Amino acid sequence: MTLQLFIVALIVGGCVAVPTADLDDPDSTPVLPQPRSAILLPPTREALATSGEVRNNDVCGMRHSSVPDIITRIVGGSPAESHEFPWQVSLQWRYNWYTYHVCGATVIDEYWVLTAAHCTHQYKPKDLLVVAGDHQLKHKEGTEQTRYIERIVEHQAYNTGTQEHDIALLKLKVPLQLDGMTVSPICLPFPMTNFTGNCVVTGWGKTAEGGSSSDILQKVVVPIISDTKCKDSYRNIGYTGPIAETMMCAGYGFGGQDACQGDSGGPFVCRGADNRYFMAGIVSWGIGCARPNVPGVYTEVSRYVLWISNVINNRLDMPPRPANLRVPTLQDALDQELNITSSPQDNITSDDSPPVTTPSE
Repeated sequence: MTLQLFIVALIVGGCVAVPTADLDDPDSTPVLPQPRSAILLPPTREALATSGEVRNNDVCGMRHSSVPDIITRIVGGSPAESHEFPWQVSLQWRYNWYTYHVCGATVIDEYWVLTAAHCTHQYKPKDLLVVAGDHQLKHKEGTEQTRYIERIVEHQAYNTGTQEHDIALLKLKVPLQLDGMTVSPICLPFPMTNFTGNCVVTGWGKTAEGGSSSDILQKVVVPIISDTKCKDSYRNIGYTGPIAETMMCAGYGFGGQDACQGDSGGPFVCRGADNRYFMAGIVSWGIGCARPNVPGVYTEVSRYVLWISNVINNRLDMPPRPANLRVPTLQDALDQELNITSSPQDNITSDDSPPVTTPSE
């Protein structure tokens, strides 16, 4: 088996991150996790949180669709309606005068977007930008909001080999305009919330393993599966790495529907009791795409809500928070008798260049 590091290749209309291993030989070892950056898949359904939920904004988590909760397929996905998922962001690599979609990301408030650490690990803030309010990447719709990045904050314990703690926050130089329709934040869960049922993953990634990326945002519904079932599935194909407690898995036993390369960093969201959608996971890694009995692996966001709150509210200087922002704080956790703390040693990368005005939108 030939092993190789991430190779970033330019293609027409996108940037593809080539996976790390040849998986066609079942006898090959070791089997390595494949981060899913640079072109992925989408969803459309729902799920209930089994513990408390919290909103970070009065308009968070509102999905806009004329068709209520139809089960569709991202490898095996279908096109999302325009601005159906207004928290979805395209994270793009800036190369000379061109930009290339490399990962998904999620709006959590006007200054911050959430993504996977493996999407940002090789970049400086000046190398990337985010585009919110987009639907068709190659088509100018007039609703796009392009923002430069001021800081990248990766989790201090991110492991590039096992993809543990695969989470990063991006602080924008200029705030997004949250209009509640084309751009709005996802709701964040309470710490340690457990999600169950069918949830939705979205992205502009590949629509088939080894295939091409999608120009139009895709969506797909996949069921959350137990940690035990997920671990057993990966052991059965020879993967000996960890499926950590900070990861969650989703997928069908028969395969056919999944996220894929290019969807990395994007949102995996579940519907709450009040029809708002909550951030359950971040697309992280998998072996192939939509293979039978090989679920997709996501960073479990409820395990990191206090880390997110610590980064946003306590460590990085920024303008005063808007009154309607509601991100869970450490006191929330203490009130719930949760013994959770955040580490002060995050990997913070700053852009030393002067502030940049908003690009033309």
